[in-house]
Amino acid sequence: MARPDPTVLRWALLKLSAAFPVSFRDEAAVKAKGVLLAELWEQHPWIDATIFRKAVFLAAWQHKGEFAPPPATLLDFCEVARVEVEREARALSRTLPPPAPPTDDERRAADDRVEAAKLTARLSLPEKLRGRYTPKRRGR
Repeated sequence: MARPDPTVLRWALLKLSAAFPVSFRDEAAVKAKGVLLAELWEQHPWIDATIFRKAVFLAAWQHKGEFAPPPATLLDFCEVARVEVEREARALSRTLPPPAPPTDDERRAADDRVEAAKLTARLSLPEKLRGRYTPKRRGR
């Protein structure tokens, strides 16, 4: 199980208490929300500090109503945050350089394979249908 970062939990409590002051009336409510956030983080190992921060930010800005979102809704925000974090990571990841153009030897080898396939196909036909076939000559 992932161990919650106490610094991130304190930040999350401050952020949520600023966004939803009705849910954080007294010290007992703050402690209860802190326990709920810690349990949510511990129960889901795929939640890391980055995802949790983004989820709390999303909840503070997008959750409707004056009460803080319940754990199930916060888990939905965590899922959205995970998708966004992965998308950002893919966008920042290095793309592979384009493949190098084929060399002359590779082009000749590919042409030779094509000619061999044509000759094999021609020889597989009945004698009357073969006709006259002469492979192309390259100047070497």
